[in-house]
Amino acid sequence: MEVKVIRSEMIKPSNPIPPHLRRHCLSFLDQLEPRILTPFVYFFSHHQVPHPSPCSSVLKRSLSEALTLFYPLAGRIVGNLYIDCDDEGVRFTETRVSCRLSDVLVSADDLCPNLERLFPAGISAQEDYVAAVQFNIFECGGVAIGIGVSHRVGDASSYFEFIRSWAGITRSGSLKREDWDSLIPRIVSDEIFPGMSPIDHDPLVVPVETLVTKRFVFSDESLAAIRGKYGHELRLSRVDALTEFILQRHVQVTLKASPNVDHIKYMVSYVINLRPRLSPPLAASAFGNIITTFHFELPFTRDGNETSDCKLIPLVRDAVAGANSPEFTTKFRETRLQIEFLKERLDRAQGKPRGDMPSVTLNFASLSRFPVYEADFGWGKPEWVGFAGSSRMNHVIFVDGKEGKSMEAYVALKDEEMKRFQTDPEIVAYTESTSAKATMTGTRPRM
Repeated sequence: MEVKVIRSEMIKPSNPIPPHLRRHCLSFLDQLEPRILTPFVYFFSHHQVPHPSPCSSVLKRSLSEALTLFYPLAGRIVGNLYIDCDDEGVRFTETRVSCRLSDVLVSADDLCPNLERLFPAGISAQEDYVAAVQFNIFECGGVAIGIGVSHRVGDASSYFEFIRSWAGITRSGSLKREDWDSLIPRIVSDEIFPGMSPIDHDPLVVPVETLVTKRFVFSDESLAAIRGKYGHELRLSRVDALTEFILQRHVQVTLKASPNVDHIKYMVSYVINLRPRLSPPLAASAFGNIITTFHFELPFTRDGNETSDCKLIPLVRDAVAGANSPEFTTKFRETRLQIEFLKERLDRAQGKPRGDMPSVTLNFASLSRFPVYEADFGWGKPEWVGFAGSSRMNHVIFVDGKEGKSMEAYVALKDEEMKRFQTDPEIVAYTESTSAKATMTGTRPRM
């Protein structure tokens, strides 16, 4: 698949940013995040977008208006302290792709590498820009829009809030004054969690070439079976059950690859949204990194390790229950506790062993029930939305399938580890084709 750049330009906000908003300070939680772009690619068929080139011009105009509301996205990150909202703009790249859109969607083995080529600048770009867009036109007339926003400025909720507002402006033709209240974000994270100056922290990001990201698709039937397997004592959601399943399978794969190891400790992380847990709660439109990560130590042994007992989810539920208390967020804002949190997070993220027991990290984040498919730019909802890959090692992202009829797990592992994981008998038994086309059409290829 050849992707040829036709043109690239900077899209600036339609109105200059006022001087008092020129510097957007990063919050403490922003400062913890790496300079990677949230990497989603939106696919629209040629039936939805009959004239791709004019649509590109429409997107540029509406993006310019959206940047007036989401002004930090048009700036540049300065150190790990603030964003200089200098109206430099967002890079908008147009390409031509030498294949049909369907050719990408059926490329099961190369799906994520192909998605990354449709995404601007690469998912682990370390430059100081905040957002980028790539508009790809296929030979068949279908389009794919890769949209990236730096995790240093906003979490997944912020990302989809930006997409929602940009799509709304595109549908209406312009940014109307009466729409401001429904489209404008609340950029408040630095007020709630003020940044630390200076902060010596460079979050761990693994070079993409050392990782492989694979997409595993779980049908409703498979999810029901997994819930039945692990939910005999707890009432588990689909995400809970799938989290437990992938953890248990990864443990088995790791132990089988280490015949001389009888005991192993897992350092498992789990991301939660703080917006509904603050006092008072914040709306979904609150912009920034308003999340936290809980870390859990789980020991496993080779003997008797094949179990359907839930090991992680009870700990997650206890931690979330504690996060729902006013005392949690009050203490979390204290600088001293923030520093302690940072040190603990670094130690656990690096998987530092305690004692003589080897340790493995595994990191979970769920985008279930996020408005992934609500990106309607006036052409209808996308045919499919793909996650281009992760530059975080041992990273698992959950995304609902279109219309919620399945669930996708994007797993990033080192190459040799991925070869073992994807051939694990239970992973094979419970997953469907990784072809996006098969998922979209609801057909299952012959096994």
